[in-house]
Amino acid sequence: MAARLVKEARTRQVVVFTHDITLLLALERECAEKQVPLLAHTVRRSLSGPGECAAPGCKPWHCQTTTDRIKFLRNVCAPFKKLETSDPDDFEKQTKDAYGKLRETWERAIEEVVLNGVITRFDPAIQTKRLSSICLDATDYAKIDQEMSKCSTRFTGHDTAPALALGPITADELIADIETLDTFVKDMKKKQDKARQAVGDMLKPPTARVAGKRATNGASRDGKLIA
Repeated sequence: MAARLVKEARTRQVVVFTHDITLLLALERECAEKQVPLLAHTVRRSLSGPGECAAPGCKPWHCQTTTDRIKFLRNVCAPFKKLETSDPDDFEKQTKDAYGKLRETWERAIEEVVLNGVITRFDPAIQTKRLSSICLDATDYAKIDQEMSKCSTRFTGHDTAPALALGPITADELIADIETLDTFVKDMKKKQDKARQAVGDMLKPPTARVAGKRATNGASRDGKLIA
């Protein structure tokens, strides 16, 4: 169905309304493969009623990329410093929700960045060529485990043991934890670029050189054969 819709979109405007996330992601893959422009909108119910159209390109939370989610969390948490002093109870409620979303973003980063999209949800294909860029060391694993464990003690849904005495959440701490994830993602992508280049160098044959001197008895002066 996605392939047929994208085929039509090559010559005319096609508008699709759907609640099916799998179809949306299939359309994204087809459009990328066939180089057909795609603009996604989210239509939702707001306080003013149903039918509110979000900003162009805005997709539901569970369809957003790691980068989109980090940007979303930054925007959501921007007013938290003021809320921290004006309404502590609401601040605690909203920060717990934000930590839940931060944990989900770490999970998306593992799928999308750490595993480089080799296996992704809603996608039946396994992108084996992306294995060349995977490079996870002990330090990376420790950071993932540390940050996800912290989120698990901060968000609503886990009954934290009173003996832990975690102390109150602060706006600065939450913002710093978001930036920690952003830094991790950027550092991981840099490592993957180096790994991708190293694998590429291994898979391509070395460049041939023409000797500047005449060979003697089929060999150069240093004893290496000259082809």
